[in-house]
Amino acid sequence: MQAVMQDEDELLQRIYVFPDSAIRQNGKKISYYELLSSDAFPLCTAALRTVLPRIFSGPCQTREAAQAAFCFP
Repeated sequence: MQAVMQDEDELLQRIYVFPDSAIRQNGKKISYYELLSSDAFPLCTAALRTVLPRIFSGPCQTREAAQAAFCFP
C-alpha cells in the first residue's frame, strides 16, 4: 500500500483504471470515476456535489493528511 501511495502512476491507475463498479453502462462495466463524472445518474451527481465541499473543508485539506489516515471533519 505504501508503495502505491508513493508512486503517482500506480495511484492514478487505482483511481481511474482498476476499480470497476458493478454498474454497467451500454453493457460494459464502468469505473466509479466514469460513473460519478458522466452525469448519467443526475441524483448521484447532485449528491456528490453536496458532499464534496464537506469532505474537503477540514483537516484533510492537504495531501499529506489524507495519506496519513482517513480524515473526518
